[in-house]
Amino acid sequence: MDKINNIAETSNHQQYLDRMTTSFSVSSKRLIPLYITGKKVLDVGCGSGVLMKELLSYRPNIDIMGIDINKKTVEYCIAQGLNVKCGTLDDLEEKFDTIIFSSVLHELSSYADDNLRFTVLPIINALQRAYQLLNPNGTIIIRDGLKGSEEYMTITAKSDKEINAFIKYMRENPIFCNPQYNVDGMFITTTEKIIKEFLFTYTWGEESYSRELNEQYGILTVDEWKKVVEYCKLTISATTISAEEYAKYLYASFSKKELDKIFAQSTIVLIARKYALE
Repeated sequence: MDKINNIAETSNHQQYLDRMTTSFSVSSKRLIPLYITGKKVLDVGCGSGVLMKELLSYRPNIDIMGIDINKKTVEYCIAQGLNVKCGTLDDLEEKFDTIIFSSVLHELSSYADDNLRFTVLPIINALQRAYQLLNPNGTIIIRDGLKGSEEYMTITAKSDKEINAFIKYMRENPIFCNPQYNVDGMFITTTEKIIKEFLFTYTWGEESYSRELNEQYGILTVDEWKKVVEYCKLTISATTISAEEYAKYLYASFSKKELDKIFAQSTIVLIARKYALE
């Protein structure tokens, strides 16, 4: 918790919240209201509160609560009249019909203790706790990033600015251990996984560098996400793979054709049900 709050203090947190808010209309977050079941809804890691407001607009009669461990984020949401608490899933006891993890499970992994950081265990722990808080026949909605492959590829930058940013990213990044990469003029060659993570970070701009450098957005592949959800005793009822609009933010910096290929599968939306006799 301290790690995330400290990052909020050292980065442009308001800009981060504003970007989160404006991204709703152009992302797969728009699918989430379609899958809400029941009346009591929990938005885990609610951020700027934009999803909560959209859900209330879509279904005014739901009883929705948000939870986030970032104090500034919670204050921001409360100021907008939203029901948001500061804490984690372990601080809750009440039951819910729908629990939403929108672009948050990768953060639980990214900010976990060092021995668990960038592993799947924090994600499993969160889903198992959510299962305990979910009413029978309830729904868990997951929206998160997709990990790139280990295949090598090349992306073409349009200026030294992008090349220097990539080199800085690789030197300072805590995610990858002894990565193999090559920079030749305007060409960057390394695994798709590394290029994808670099580009995810680069879309947020230098102002958010201190925050995004600490996160790995693509923790799991499509198949790995499905296996994790099923391991947590949930039944998958729908899966959507989205390109999102990450590429368009980078057309001025990198080859459009290469960007479109890299981001063709960038985000997954998984709908899982708790079919249990309890």
